[in-house]
Amino acid sequence: ESDNRILTDRAEDILLLDLVAEAVGREKEPERILATVLERMSILKDVPYSALGEMEDRRVCLIQEYASFRPSMPESPTFEISQRVTDSLEHGAIVLTDIERRGLLAPLKFTAGVFVPMSVMLVSFETVEHDRRLFLFADTERSSERLASLLPLFEQVIRITSERLENISLLADLERLNALLEDRVEDRTAELRKTNSLLETEVAERRQAEEELRQAATVFESTTEGVIITAPDTTVLAVNRAFCSITGYSEQEVVGATPRLIASGRHDRQFYKDMWTAIRETGRWRGEIWNRRKNGEVYPELLNISVVQNESSELTHYIGVFSDISALKESEARLEHLAHHDSLTGLPNRLLLHARLEHALARSRRTGERIAALFLDLDRFKTINDTFGHPVGDLVLQAVAQRLQASVREDDTVARLGGDEFVIVLEGLGTAEEATRVAQELLDELTEPFLINGRELYISSSIGISLAPDHCVDMTTLLRNADSATYRAKAQGRGNFQVYTEEISIEAVDRFELESALRRALRLDEFILHYQPQLSLRSGEVVGIEALVRWQHPEMGLTFPARFITLAEEIGLIERIDAAVLMLACRAARRLHSAGFADLRVAVNISGHEAMLSSLRASVATVIDETGIDPRLLELEITENFILRQPELTGSIFRDLKGLGITLAIDDFGAGYSSLSYLKRFPIDRLKIDRSFIKEIPGSADDCAIAEAVVTLGQSLGMSVLAEGVETADQLDFFRRRGCDEMQGFLFARPLPEEELLQLLTEGRSLPSE
Repeated sequence: ESDNRILTDRAEDILLLDLVAEAVGREKEPERILATVLERMSILKDVPYSALGEMEDRRVCLIQEYASFRPSMPESPTFEISQRVTDSLEHGAIVLTDIERRGLLAPLKFTAGVFVPMSVMLVSFETVEHDRRLFLFADTERSSERLASLLPLFEQVIRITSERLENISLLADLERLNALLEDRVEDRTAELRKTNSLLETEVAERRQAEEELRQAATVFESTTEGVIITAPDTTVLAVNRAFCSITGYSEQEVVGATPRLIASGRHDRQFYKDMWTAIRETGRWRGEIWNRRKNGEVYPELLNISVVQNESSELTHYIGVFSDISALKESEARLEHLAHHDSLTGLPNRLLLHARLEHALARSRRTGERIAALFLDLDRFKTINDTFGHPVGDLVLQAVAQRLQASVREDDTVARLGGDEFVIVLEGLGTAEEATRVAQELLDELTEPFLINGRELYISSSIGISLAPDHCVDMTTLLRNADSATYRAKAQGRGNFQVYTEEISIEAVDRFELESALRRALRLDEFILHYQPQLSLRSGEVVGIEALVRWQHPEMGLTFPARFITLAEEIGLIERIDAAVLMLACRAARRLHSAGFADLRVAVNISGHEAMLSSLRASVATVIDETGIDPRLLELEITENFILRQPELTGSIFRDLKGLGITLAIDDFGAGYSSLSYLKRFPIDRLKIDRSFIKEIPGSADDCAIAEAVVTLGQSLGMSVLAEGVETADQLDFFRRRGCDEMQGFLFARPLPEEELLQLLTEGRSLPSE
């Protein structure tokens, strides 16, 4: 145990020495060094109180102290020591004092009654700056002998501290000496600089001329601009490296010749005459000029020619400085092309089209020849973008542009206005039939399939034709008339061309007014619904109603969908109309349910545009929540043609909608090129036989066979089948005998306003029995 204590003490001593050495080595301020030393000696050797004091006779003033036993220290505590202790300290001796037994110290003035040391150790501490300082260590438990055992360790600590403080003092002295030396060096340097300045001033003027000559030579040789110096008779005296690099001629080939060596031959005599006139009158000329390289290539350059005169104002030289601006010209040409051409197809854009049209019209007025503007619009191009994505749509537009350019004369203009709209300008026409012949050729050319990414795509187009001076004499009217004729072509079934007439112009105005009225109708809620009953062929009772939109126009009166639906699709309003119809139908259904017809189903036709929207499920869910309708009594009808155009998208939408609990019906079934495989893949509840197969029943054996086949097909797949457009008793009898589930049509009732429908339901009207 004794050995362990010795080893422990030695380890603590070594730790203390390491910590002190590390601390004093890191700190640079004497006060921080002393405070750290006091703290670490007290903590590691368990000395309750340690301090640094300064002696004046027998009076000691404590200037730094560390005490672990009290929360605060008195300000500048002092005490007195005996003369014997003072003498011992002055001779470098260490005095150990036992306060209680020997009384060698006057009482220490600490906080009264808190700290009465049993023993005190005083160690003299001398530095370069102070020779009357001492360390004081006090302990309330250790005897003086026990405290004295720490003396060798504390002496080492104090020696380390003293040496560090001496080093700091020496460093401070060294810094002061360095500062003095720097001041003296600066003073001497200033004197030398003043002397050097005088010498440099004397040499500067001599060197300046040489430097200017060197700089001129450097600039002459290193500049990227070509430089040529000639005598007054234009004989070449010198050229720089850039001149040789640009022209391809060596200096030996040029010196002694004249600038005519590089003339391109593009400029006439007047050009050079005007140049020399400006040089003689103003002393300079600046402009663009075409010159020829040694290899025969003609290139543009920006040339500056200046006159050099001597002190007597006599002509001594001509200096020409030029830059090759071939790259700049090419860049300007590219920018010019980008400004006037479509970035996707490379065709002229609207700006260049207008310029060419103005030029063509001016020439037409001089020659009397006709010009034609063909406004070409791709039919249902949006379907390609929606189905295959815009990158494929861009490839189709590029392919269309190539075919159009290849199908017209080189002098004709093919321009893209934007989207899927193109304009073809035909000049020098003798008759209108020439324009129609070209239009038909373009239509035929575009009906050929396009091979895009390994897939054959088929498109069609509609063309409107306007002629000048037949139909107009200005560009704006020419294009407007062609655009109006395009709308007529689309209205005629697409895939054809129409020549502008005044009737078309009237139709265009009507179309514009109708478009404005449609937008107003949505804003003012002018759309209303009529409802056509759907009846069970077994019970004869009304089991559902189909909501059909009508427009209560303030001037035209009640307007049917055929008048405005196509236009609404073209101008992007159909989605908003669909949403309004869905909300109106569900609200009316809720009123009918509250009136006692709780099981009445309401069917709403959703256009293909709306079905393509990814938000359709959310829209339907919102309507169900707001109206409170039972989802089982809401049926959405979507046409077969749309399903076949986008089967994957439709399947995803159908599954989302079925998740809401509604029913789904295929409207106009059989009217398209049916692919019956989708019937088993999609969650369809009802098939509505297209009315085109019903109107000739029972007179048409083919229609009877088709209708019967649809009934059998639908029922075998677990679907309900509804015959739409039943107008005669024979038709009703036919579908009853074939086991069809439901019917609707004029035989029972036309579409009715909500009030009349409620009256019909209240009266309990039904189909006559078999």
